[in-house]
Amino acid sequence: MFWDDSDKAAVSIPITDFFGIGLGAICTFENDLFSSPEGKSHNCFIPMSYRKGARIEIVNESDKIIHFSYKINFLKVKKHNDDVLYFHSYWNREIKTELGKDFEILPRVE
Repeated sequence: MFWDDSDKAAVSIPITDFFGIGLGAICTFENDLFSSPEGKSHNCFIPMSYRKGARIEIVNESDKIIHFSYKINFLKVKKHNDDVLYFHSYWNREIKTELGKDFEILPRVE
């Protein structure tokens, strides 16, 4: 997901990880931010504010054909307050960590 003509993705994460599907195990669940009411569809309720525009790209990096459907609901507002923050989500896998080096959970964003 890209906000306001940015070349750098604000959200870059595998769909399964974003929606909490650990190790391919799909189950029903619901919390304030996500849900999978019947264990088949996945919903996200996180506000993702932008000021000029948003772009969402879905990339299939496998060699398999994937059937994918989506629905995006949005609320149009005249203008956000200056203190409204952008949503960022970062995914990183490090099989082996380095002793004495801090594990970076989220790189610095500005």
